[in-house]
Amino acid sequence: KSNFDRLLKTLKNKRINDKTNGTEVIKPSIKHFEIGQELGIGNFSRIVIGIHKETNIKYALKMIEKQEVDRMKKRHPNIHNEISMEKRVLAKFNNDYFPGVVKMFNTFQDYYCLYYQMEYMEAGE
Repeated sequence: KSNFDRLLKTLKNKRINDKTNGTEVIKPSIKHFEIGQELGIGNFSRIVIGIHKETNIKYALKMIEKQEVDRMKKRHPNIHNEISMEKRVLAKFNNDYFPGVVKMFNTFQDYYCLYYQMEYMEAGE
């Protein structure tokens, strides 16, 4: 299996066990969000405001386009490792000990994109 296949398996949309109280939680999908203003664009991703439809909470959604990642692989063979490393780093620093680092709440995917559901910082970057 390729690194990208392993990444997709890691990020697959499935039920997870909530560690705080043992209840089952369903990972979100893009259908749970109303897409708002674009906040930024990268080489193969863009970040938009995602408003959770049930709670009305604003998040920053990083949308990594799978097709663009596959195209970039020809020029940048380590791109899958970099995406995986970014996810691991964000997950590792996802606590109050690192107040300057944006929090990542969830990752999920659909046919077209990988998504990072992150803290929306009103005046931040």
